[in-house]
Amino acid sequence: MTSDYEALIRARNKAIFRCFIPECAGKRKTRSDYTLRHFGGFTEFSVKADDAVALRATINSITALLSVIERVSEVE
Repeated sequence: MTSDYEALIRARNKAIFRCFIPECAGKRKTRSDYTLRHFGGFTEFSVKADDAVALRATINSITALLSVIERVSEVE
């Protein structure tokens, strides 16, 4: 995928990587894509997109799931 836009998101939460593995398995590559890796206590999302709208949509999807994980972690 040749991408015009790229973004990097890093989060420090042990549960994030485990929670996103199923999400990565079912994703379709269209106008945007992201890779996921875990290292040094961080989970890193590398987002690549063809246009700004696709970039924003992917980042919004990631941050929405991060918000859910954060709320569930607070309850535990």
